[in-house]
Amino acid sequence: STWGLSRICMQRVVGQLKPAVRDFPQLIVGTWSWGDKAVWGYNSSQHDEAIRKTFFTCLDHGLNCFDTSEMYGTSEQTLGKLVKEANQIGHSVNIHTKYMPWAWHFRISKSLSSSLQKSLDRLNQPNIALYQISSFANTFGRLEWFADALADVHQRGLVKAVGLCNANTVECKAIVNHLKSRGVPLATNQVEYSLVRRYPEVSKLMQECAILGVRITAFSPLAMGKLTGKYFHQ
Repeated sequence: STWGLSRICMQRVVGQLKPAVRDFPQLIVGTWSWGDKAVWGYNSSQHDEAIRKTFFTCLDHGLNCFDTSEMYGTSEQTLGKLVKEANQIGHSVNIHTKYMPWAWHFRISKSLSSSLQKSLDRLNQPNIALYQISSFANTFGRLEWFADALADVHQRGLVKAVGLCNANTVECKAIVNHLKSRGVPLATNQVEYSLVRRYPEVSKLMQECAILGVRITAFSPLAMGKLTGKYFHQ
């Protein structure tokens, strides 16, 4: 179980609550390492039992919100199996996942909707708590197209809230304003933030998001383990 526990990524939620997400969790368990081979060296036969123990340890301690992505290798499939098992014994689990737009995604609404459905299938869920756009770095799509695509899946009841990841102030403002015209709030902006990576703070992104009513969620708050001391000799 030490592998699973050492690889756990706790996402700290910062900023003020807004009415639309008043039950938003204070801690979110990141599952990037639960399926990613390139960065984390995930191996099903070596790590699945440790991941399962970690998952149920989290639930036993009141941590029932898990963040994944279609980009995290087989993380969604791994999490889907665990959530199904947890549901069967009475646990309630909230899931956040992400869509990665690419330059060849010309029909944004169709692409996002299709990606979400595939994620729901892998997660064994009819809907999820939060759906996020992973980044705008690899797309030429207009921001309002993405806002409309998020609003569409929200209004269909497939997601309870929508968010962004790695979005700057300009992107956040544009998405917030367009979503507002659809009656849908932008719940979150997930960014890398830790004691060794304070850009969201020094760039004023956190302050701007607070003004917009968007919560910041911090991924890699322990700098992928660097702040735990496990990579350094004592």
